[in-house]
Amino acid sequence: MEKQVNSHRSQETAGRSGREAGTGRGQGKPISKKRRRARRQKHIREAAIILFGLLILGFLFIFLPFYLRPMSSAYDLEITTEDLVLHVGDEADISHAFREVSDNRWLLKLQGRRKDKIRYSSSDEAVVTVDNAGHVKAVGAGKAEITLKVSDLEKKISADSFIRGEALSFEPGTLSLNVSEDAELKTRVSPADAVLFDKISLTSSDDSVIRVDQTGHLEALGPGKAFVYAEADGLKGTAEITVYQPMTGISLENVKDNETIVLERGSSRAFPVSFSPKNTTDPREVSYKVSASSVGEVDKDGVFTAKGPGSVTLTASCNGFTDSVDIDVRVTLTDVQINHEEMALTYPAEDQLSYTLVPADTTEGISCTYVSEDPAVVSVDENGLVTAVGGGTAAIVMTVSGFERRCVYTVDVPVTAVNISEGSAALNKGEGHQLAASVFPEFTTEDKDITWISEDPNIAAVDGNGYVTAVNQGETWVHAYHGEIRNSCNIKVVDPNSPEAIAARLIDYGRQFIGTRYVLHGESLTRGIDCSAFTQQCFATQGISLPRSAIEQVDCGAAVPVDVSQWRRGDLIFYAPQGRVNHVAIYIGNGQILHAAQSVGSVNITAYNYNGNVPCAVRRLF
Repeated sequence: MEKQVNSHRSQETAGRSGREAGTGRGQGKPISKKRRRARRQKHIREAAIILFGLLILGFLFIFLPFYLRPMSSAYDLEITTEDLVLHVGDEADISHAFREVSDNRWLLKLQGRRKDKIRYSSSDEAVVTVDNAGHVKAVGAGKAEITLKVSDLEKKISADSFIRGEALSFEPGTLSLNVSEDAELKTRVSPADAVLFDKISLTSSDDSVIRVDQTGHLEALGPGKAFVYAEADGLKGTAEITVYQPMTGISLENVKDNETIVLERGSSRAFPVSFSPKNTTDPREVSYKVSASSVGEVDKDGVFTAKGPGSVTLTASCNGFTDSVDIDVRVTLTDVQINHEEMALTYPAEDQLSYTLVPADTTEGISCTYVSEDPAVVSVDENGLVTAVGGGTAAIVMTVSGFERRCVYTVDVPVTAVNISEGSAALNKGEGHQLAASVFPEFTTEDKDITWISEDPNIAAVDGNGYVTAVNQGETWVHAYHGEIRNSCNIKVVDPNSPEAIAARLIDYGRQFIGTRYVLHGESLTRGIDCSAFTQQCFATQGISLPRSAIEQVDCGAAVPVDVSQWRRGDLIFYAPQGRVNHVAIYIGNGQILHAAQSVGSVNITAYNYNGNVPCAVRRLF
């Protein structure tokens, strides 16, 4: 304004100078009214402009400070919205209010125009954004502050943004339990970093099947299927729970403990099964089996059919549980048949009586007795074995469990053998000897005649009564006949002075003392004797004298090769195991010797090379 005033003054000075100058140049020419009027209007305008400027300056210097004075001098800012807790994607509006803190109504009215000039800002726009209208949007998980500012007033509100849950589920999602069992269910939120604002609520679809508390603890109460539901933040999850009632056992119905069922062959009986507990949810497929299929069989429905006699165990099985019952199948006896009712026997034949049961597999207790009506003809033992005892006719009575049956036997007693008094006889030439013979059995129903025959009458002759006469030296057989049946006696006719006869008598004499103990220097054939005394005394019976010791006897008689094939019965066999003759024995043929041996401990018969001993010399004395 000062510049405008100065400008106006310069223009007025210039105008006046011009007029003065004009007056000087054009003195005598006056200023027109029109110009004066224009000049006056100009001055009025300039004055108005100056006045308006002064008014403007007054407003600026007087009223503007009041206008620019901080709002806090009149108001306080209050945020009426609580701190924000949002899921990503949620939106919210921030509400606020101004509280009057001044009693200057003009100031309140003046500053009230500025209350709509609030500025909003977010401390982290990756978490939440806010527009100028206070509209907030959660864009990412995290924590941020939203600031409201007007003049010198500033307020803040916190905003927490979380990942929104997309689904609720259970772990495990399906579960099987037995009645009275417990389990734990865990809820899972997807995605894993999501945060629920609501507390998860757990409920059961059927409290009679499953009970669940808010910790996820399950208790199985009864068999069936139920669902556990989880709800929070509008999300729902479901777990399927199946509760089973385990089977604890099975039992055959209408069967007492330790009872044995008795059935007749051909009959049937059903054996249904009951389950414990009755409401078990386990499969109820029952299988049946029997321990002996020959006794009976059982079908899939537990119907047992008796097939044959005997005992059988029927067993029902289900889910590892079993129950069984013993069954006796009986068969009633209706008849008894004997194997024959007549029989001819030839003594001493036997016959086995037997019977057939009708039916053969009856289970009745069988008792059987046998009785002979004439034991002098036939006898019978307790097992039905019949033996012909004598000639004639007699019956055997068999009684089987009350059924009586008879078999009549006719017995014939033929001669089956001829008995002869001796099997062999040694005779000296010219001697006679009586043989006796008889038929067997003596009670034969045939005649008892005996016929005598000699195979070589030139050695030994026999008459019709069995008297034998020794004719010449040799050996033959005398036979006693009854029809085709015979018995025989070997006859040896010898020269009493021949070496064979002497050896036979010598050896027969020595055999009598087998078993007499060996005694060194002993000379008794009954109490004790040594080897050389034994040979000395045996040879003495045949009139042959020997020295007392073996070392002396080895020089007697004639020498024989030490070769068993060259030896003869009655030869003396000498041994010298230590290089000096100290043992002697009598050769009796077939590679055997008769001697009193210290190593054996008695008079005995051994092989000539007993205990590995090898003869050193052989002497023949007759």
